Amino acid sequence: MHKKAGLFNDSYKFAGDWEMWLRAVRNGSRFMMIEGVYGLYYHNPTGLSTSPDKREAKMNEERRVFWEYTDIFGPRITENYRGHFTR
Repeated sequence: MHKKAGLFNDSYKFAGDWEMWLRAVRNGSRFMMIEGVYGLYYHNPTGLSTSPDKREAKMNEERRVFWEYTDIFGPRITENYRGHFTR
């Protein structure tokens, strides 16, 4: 996957995981759901991405990623989330 899509882009502070997975899909990776727990994310209530005072910066970065990858989401999903990412 990383040979095709590149490595994790650490310039993102909030949406780096999301951007990496979307870039992987854009470059031909396919994902599927499998039953079971194979990894996890720690939800830190005082972490960078959960901090209330970072909410605007987080949203701005997520907005940028969303609009960059609308070709992956397709027209229906893009329209469904247009309001959320246009605020």
